[in-house]
Amino acid sequence: FHRAGGLSVGRAGTLFGAAHAFADPPSPLAGLSEAERCEVVFAMAALDDDESREHLRVALNDPSETVALAAAHALAGSGYIAAVNAYAQQNPGPRATRLLDTIALLG
Repeated sequence: FHRAGGLSVGRAGTLFGAAHAFADPPSPLAGLSEAERCEVVFAMAALDDDESREHLRVALNDPSETVALAAAHALAGSGYIAAVNAYAQQNPGPRATRLLDTIALLG
């Protein structure tokens, strides 16, 4: 593991909070502030691998709508809008509608 700031970089470049470096499975967003979670979301988007995309899909459920929007934007921007649409279908309501509307505006 390589530690930089409050984040650790594990195998395959996955970022996660240092306190969770040995969790099984590690949660890349657990224990981080909203701003840090957004930074990790954008870092994962840049990795563009299956594991990172799965973490982005999980981040759609983040308690912070800002983090969820960052994850939705990252997924949509990488050609994985289907994952965002699937989230919206599985979680209908105002939050899902706002995510989809905002992604459409950012298009």
